[in-house]
Amino acid sequence: MELFYLCLKGHWEDGEEELWASSTISDTNDALNFLTKHRENILENGHISCVVQEAYGSTLTLDDHKKIQFRTSDENLFNEFGKEIMNLGFRQLRELYNLEFGYYHWHYRPFNSLARQDFINLL
Repeated sequence: MELFYLCLKGHWEDGEEELWASSTISDTNDALNFLTKHRENILENGHISCVVQEAYGSTLTLDDHKKIQFRTSDENLFNEFGKEIMNLGFRQLRELYNLEFGYYHWHYRPFNSLARQDFINLL
């Protein structure tokens, strides 16, 4: 892992879109520990995208619609990722793939998660 960052979307409390990159989360275990500790504030928050980028440019994104997106130029890595994610029980649902385009929808965060400014203070 080369870079771990969060994108706070502008639709969250009508703020500006903000990109927060970590200088202390430097490996996969650090990222997993941080995400586990702040699950409700990041993974379950519909106003945040989370991105992990590796040294050769591959990126794994959990976007604000909570879709998992994996981008890489390495075909073998792409195929291996696809097998592993399917083994975890995930499936691609084409009919929902572009749900956010052309549909009215809401973004939410769990009741007991932090408000935007409190989350920024945590970061």
